[in-house]
Amino acid sequence: MQRMLSIEENGGAVGNHNIWVQVFDAKGNPWTGVIICRYYALQLSPPDPHACGVSGDSGPGRMHFDMYDGDMVFVAAPDPQHRPRSPFTRSLEQDSKKMNDLQELVDSGYCVSIEDCQQRIPANLMVYSHYSYEVHFTRRW
Repeated sequence: MQRMLSIEENGGAVGNHNIWVQVFDAKGNPWTGVIICRYYALQLSPPDPHACGVSGDSGPGRMHFDMYDGDMVFVAAPDPQHRPRSPFTRSLEQDSKKMNDLQELVDSGYCVSIEDCQQRIPANLMVYSHYSYEVHFTRRW
């Protein structure tokens, strides 16, 4: 699961820019100790160790990252290469001009309609670099 936080959840138009991650086991319980990495446009391969964290750092099964434009998050293997053990999230954007789903901006309270977004984006009347996202990973077995 991945979703943009609403403008209220994020602290307003000049709010946060974080990715809040929760990891669950197959029974829906918080799962601590899982390596989570973020991959972003300027990232080296393999991922920089500073771009990884461990679930449980911010509470049971929880952790978070400060985010950059276009981050993608995934569960990683506990090895130096941080090989992906899950699919990557979609690109989590900070620039509304790069967002494919304007309905997400409407649903999150940043625009009143898709037409409103389409008018405000080219005029630079949108939030820039202050969107946050929630991401859940759930073990299937």
